Amino acid sequence: MVRAQHSAGLCLFLGQSVCNSSPGVDNGGTASPRIPNVNDPRIRPDQTPESDIPPPGGPVRFRTLRYLSSLGPTELISELWDFLGAWYATRNWKAILAIIPPLVLLMTLGGFVLAGRLRSKESLKAWYREQASQAVGLQLDGTPAENTDQFQKERTPEEEARIDLLFKRILQLGDDNQEARYFVAVHNLRQGKVAVARSMMESLAPADAMGLDLAHAWLAEDMYRRSVQGEAINPVVIKHHLKCSLENPRIQYDPLLYVLYAKLLEQDGDVDGAARVLSRASDQEPKLQLEPILLYARRGLGNQAIVAADALIARLSARTSDPRISEEDRIAAFLTIARAYQITNRVDETVPVLQKGLTLAPDHPDLRRTLSDTYRIKFRMSMSSAQGRGQASMDTLNAAIAADPTNVAIQSELSLLSQLGITSTQANRDELIKLIARQGASTTVRMLLAESAFGRGDYAAAINDYELVLADLPTMTIALNNLAMLYTKVDPPRLDKAKETIDRAIALSPDVAEFLDTQGDVAAASGNAAAAIEAYIKALERGPERMQTRDKLIAIYEKENRAEEAQKQKEIRVQVENRIKAMQEQMAKAQAANAEAVKQDAAPNTSPNSDPPTPQPTTPSADPAADSSAEREKPLQ
Repeated sequence: MVRAQHSAGLCLFLGQSVCNSSPGVDNGGTASPRIPNVNDPRIRPDQTPESDIPPPGGPVRFRTLRYLSSLGPTELISELWDFLGAWYATRNWKAILAIIPPLVLLMTLGGFVLAGRLRSKESLKAWYREQASQAVGLQLDGTPAENTDQFQKERTPEEEARIDLLFKRILQLGDDNQEARYFVAVHNLRQGKVAVARSMMESLAPADAMGLDLAHAWLAEDMYRRSVQGEAINPVVIKHHLKCSLENPRIQYDPLLYVLYAKLLEQDGDVDGAARVLSRASDQEPKLQLEPILLYARRGLGNQAIVAADALIARLSARTSDPRISEEDRIAAFLTIARAYQITNRVDETVPVLQKGLTLAPDHPDLRRTLSDTYRIKFRMSMSSAQGRGQASMDTLNAAIAADPTNVAIQSELSLLSQLGITSTQANRDELIKLIARQGASTTVRMLLAESAFGRGDYAAAINDYELVLADLPTMTIALNNLAMLYTKVDPPRLDKAKETIDRAIALSPDVAEFLDTQGDVAAASGNAAAAIEAYIKALERGPERMQTRDKLIAIYEKENRAEEAQKQKEIRVQVENRIKAMQEQMAKAQAANAEAVKQDAAPNTSPNSDPPTPQPTTPSADPAADSSAEREKPLQ
């Protein structure tokens, strides 16, 4: 009874309608607490304390508050618990839960509407521009934000949708913002609407006027892609787009665009402009650091090439000795400096740089290959002089072989010595043998003697010389390849030894087409047609122009009665021949054009401040190390 009285007091305070949804019974069918009626004859006077009887005429909530204040903490908590239970039981929760989400959405929309009405249109434009610029990594003036990649390729779909919404909202507000239109066009492109995107870009970047640099860059790249697919493009238009985009320094674009623009400038005779463009590209892609030097060297401008090389060397020299720089970056600096010296034919400065790099990483393959190529250049330069036919040239070529025995390009230097007749007569060969006896084992001399014996058909002598070379240099891949071929020619053939030897060469240099061709020959000699076909196909993948290899593949297909595949290879052979012929004609035209350009550049300058031309050593090409990855058809015979 006391509990009912307590509940009645709380109901008086909070409202009787909460407690009595129906007389005496709540919505759940449970008896609800009622306020005791003091006039009810069923209640004895001693059952209702005087303090519980509200004074006549007084406010109900005041009387209830006085009642609640007389309760202890435990009784007050009990009253509250009863009230909450009654309140919970009388609610229609399905209706409440159904109406909450619309209310929240309505309040949110109302907030946006109110905010929009409170803010001016100009302030809204400024806010959206700020949010959109931050989303794509730009400042309000259109320049890239610090430490932000403006062309962020990897965005989540949510980020892309947000960016698209922001820029569309800017356009809806009537703001003719070019960046907004550009990014809407990009979004259309990513949705596959290429024609719509291209039309928007063309409106932003006209073909005859300056427009948005971002759109000019996109159109230039689009034109280049279409030209690669065979579509004819206007070089004047693509050059205009490249100029309007790349000459704006606020953004760094794809290095491919800089290289393309430099090529167009070079074709127009603006060599210095092309070099400046390539220098900008190298700021983004370190692999292009040598391109300005190569450009000047290709055009026969020795002084400019040396100036560009010295500037690059000065910039990178500090990196080679900076302990804060990673080992990989320091090695890259050594290699770039060495190549800069090589391109400008200063090989004497190249060797100490590479040797210093090898103290940091003694077995680094790129350092060793570059050092080997440097000695090859020295050898060729010495051969071009009157004194270049003696022991000095042999020692230089020996150094090239020792630096990197896997350098297959050394074969070209061995062929050069052979062409000079150094092994053509028995008297010359005897002199070479005396040279070995006097100076000790010489790899160059033994390789020359072995290949001379190979050409004469003295296979036993050739095998002996190659085995001596491999005893000193087990990784001499040229010797391994030629020795494997010799093992197939002796009587009886030593096919197991041949397979073992060529497998060693391929393990050291797996991408050399000549070695794969030899592997196919060994497999064919062993009667393993499947292995021979596999090896020949791999060789042709690396050197499609290898006619001898393709002829052998055709022959083995015909032998295996695979006429359809043989015919297909014959058709490919014709296509390759035509392509080679077209390339040769194109190269002849390009060489004639370069020769004319060099002739014009070399015209005497009457300016009193002009520098005298720098004498250039005679070398086989502008880049003497460029053939270090070239393939040869067969060993010297």
